[in-house]
Amino acid sequence: MNIEQSDHLIVKWVSGGLAICLFPFIVLRAVQEDWLMAMLNMAAVSLSTAIFFHVYISNKTKLARFGLSILASVVLSITVYFKGISQVVWIYPTITLLFFLLSPKQALVMSLSIILSITLFSFAEANLILLAKFIVSSSATMFFCFAFSTKMRLQAKKLSQMALLDNLTGAGNRRALDSKLSEVTARIKRYPQNTCSLVIFDLDHFKSINDNFGHVFGDTVLNTFVKVLKGRIRSSDYVYRYGGEEFVVLLEHTDVVEAMSLAKELGNELERIQWDIEKVNVTVSSGVAQFLEQDTIHSWLQKADTALYKAKQAGRNCCVAHDSDAVAIVRQMRIEVA
Repeated sequence: MNIEQSDHLIVKWVSGGLAICLFPFIVLRAVQEDWLMAMLNMAAVSLSTAIFFHVYISNKTKLARFGLSILASVVLSITVYFKGISQVVWIYPTITLLFFLLSPKQALVMSLSIILSITLFSFAEANLILLAKFIVSSSATMFFCFAFSTKMRLQAKKLSQMALLDNLTGAGNRRALDSKLSEVTARIKRYPQNTCSLVIFDLDHFKSINDNFGHVFGDTVLNTFVKVLKGRIRSSDYVYRYGGEEFVVLLEHTDVVEAMSLAKELGNELERIQWDIEKVNVTVSSGVAQFLEQDTIHSWLQKADTALYKAKQAGRNCCVAHDSDAVAIVRQMRIEVA
């Protein structure tokens, strides 16, 4: 189960559980002939059930989170308004729920609003000591939840980023590449006028570098190459480690000619680096492919891989574009000239 599936499941549990827990209060209020509160509880159960089925059918949780948060806040405030400060015990699970459903800042604002509204409702008739205890305890709960929620979200973000990065170089890993390719290709299918190219780089004779100079120096070469890539590409471009010494650079809004120009520049820049070990000359071969209308993710990568193989056959330390891309470019140029 991935994070998104887990998130959907938990929101469904919360909405469904809220509906189940509130249902007995409808019966209780009806027995007590407290029809106003019975109607309020019935509305809460109905809305919670609707939110449950919304998430169940659509698998979308954004609106459900806000809906549940507003529902819990409104029901609590109305209950305290009509039933008195004895009902404030429900504020503690409500605050916890808000920080679970919303971002820390959003939950903080909504929690403060609830505390303030209940304080105003109860100020005239409540015992001041009891009211002070409520304000202090609910505020302490709110700030604890805020600190805990912020810490957990930062840790989750860090873990999520780590899961998508190559440990050695800091480039994106294969999982990140697959996700980005799916996103980019879907967008190009919708907007065919956009261009996108990818380049597969392969450090030439990298195995011999490891064998002759050690893996520590080999790691230095990999890290340096990634720094060269990141220093040259735009902030909107992406670098991924594709294999041991292979890297993919994804270039949005870039045709194959521009991508080849960039690949050659990167190769020249790598070749000019002065390494600590003398007589070391590190070069790179590259294959370039532009995403065309008939392409899939697999065929796009395969085109770049085929071009890379031809670059190696041509003696390495060079850049080659896939044949189909060259034909498409020539055809486009003829159309533009005509």
